[in-house]
Amino acid sequence: MKGWTVRTEVVKNKAEGLAKREFYLTDKEHSNHKNTSAIIELLGSEKTVEQISNFVYRYNKCKTFNQEKGRKVESFAVEFTLNLPQIYSPTLKQWTLIVEHCLADIAKACNIEKKELINISRAVLHQQEKKGDHIHLLVGKVTVDNIYLRNLQRKCVTNAVKESFNMATKKYCGIDWVYYRDFILTKQKYRNRKTVPSWKIKAKHAYEVIDEKYYQTIKLREDIKNEKEKIIILSKLINKFMAQANKLLRAYDEKNDFQIYRQYHHLNKTIDGLNNCLEEIPNTSPRLMKAVSQSVNEIKLRIDSKCDKPLNELKNYHLRK
Repeated sequence: MKGWTVRTEVVKNKAEGLAKREFYLTDKEHSNHKNTSAIIELLGSEKTVEQISNFVYRYNKCKTFNQEKGRKVESFAVEFTLNLPQIYSPTLKQWTLIVEHCLADIAKACNIEKKELINISRAVLHQQEKKGDHIHLLVGKVTVDNIYLRNLQRKCVTNAVKESFNMATKKYCGIDWVYYRDFILTKQKYRNRKTVPSWKIKAKHAYEVIDEKYYQTIKLREDIKNEKEKIIILSKLINKFMAQANKLLRAYDEKNDFQIYRQYHHLNKTIDGLNNCLEEIPNTSPRLMKAVSQSVNEIKLRIDSKCDKPLNELKNYHLRK
């Protein structure tokens, strides 16, 4: 819904990424904060961010020492951004109550106590003039007691934060998101598009992959069929070459000039056909092409030794790169 949103983002690049995020949230001179009238730290401090990093490093070292399976924790925290429309501007106390309410539901979704989560949480309020106010809520992935919060970046926690945010704004500020939704829809010319469920998107991608594999299989089948047909043609040309070569050699023994002239020209045409056929066969059959070239060239040498003019050359396609 426009202006009333909850965004979840994993803080990447370990401690360096977490430190950069802390610097951004509190930097009043940043280009993105030109329209920000005030930056207020509601929960935690720079020390809290340092603790988040230290707890994750401790967890990773313990995992290495105990030779536990699985990957180490690479992203140290998750950031939840709670946005309200410009027409609503809760007080600092109301924002603090909203953050505490959301942290309680996050702790419940992660199966820990709220006090354990507050020690690894950082909340910064950005009050804006042209846009609505919003809260940046950083939550570490490892608690003081060395518990890794696996659910923190899962959808169950994001959904819990959304529900908690709506309930908290209604409870502490008297703002009902249902009323705001109806108000926005009356002002909009077109209705908002419904969000497509993630399972439908994944299913669509899966079907696209299946279709691509299907067409690849059909193409491969056609290629195999075409190559098979070419090999059959090649086999017929080799048999034809052998028969014509035997006739030519017999004609030399019988000194039959007519048959010598006739079979000589037939052999040249057959060799040209072999060249064309071998050129069309892919490089997937180098052994076949080598065997054909050797057998044909052996007979060709015998014939060339008796002819005044040698037969056409059979190209060595098996030597192609």
